[in-house]
Amino acid sequence: MADMLELIKQCAVSAVDASRPVAFEVGTVAAEKPLKVFIDQKKVLDAEFLVVPEHLTDKEVEVDGKYDTGITADHAHEVTIKKLVIKNALKTGETVLLMRMQGGKKYIVFDRVVRL
Repeated sequence: MADMLELIKQCAVSAVDASRPVAFEVGTVAAEKPLKVFIDQKKVLDAEFLVVPEHLTDKEVEVDGKYDTGITADHAHEVTIKKLVIKNALKTGETVLLMRMQGGKKYIVFDRVVRL
């Protein structure tokens, strides 16, 4: 009976390994356009294998309003801003946290990793 239980455990572990469950990895941005990330010397991910969230991209945001520069109370200027450009795309050399999706074909770039 103990042998049967051990066989069932081994089958379960093999099934999980074969499905390539979700896993976290750390990589380094090798190129910006097109995006390329090194996980190690043998594994390089091209843009087609990466899912990048919006907060890790450059984007233009349309705003409507007047803003006080707030320099001093007696010397202030109002400025009108129509478009705001947010530059937050990944840069070469940055370290990123990746999550391998189920099946192991695509990776989600979770965020930058900052070393303190």
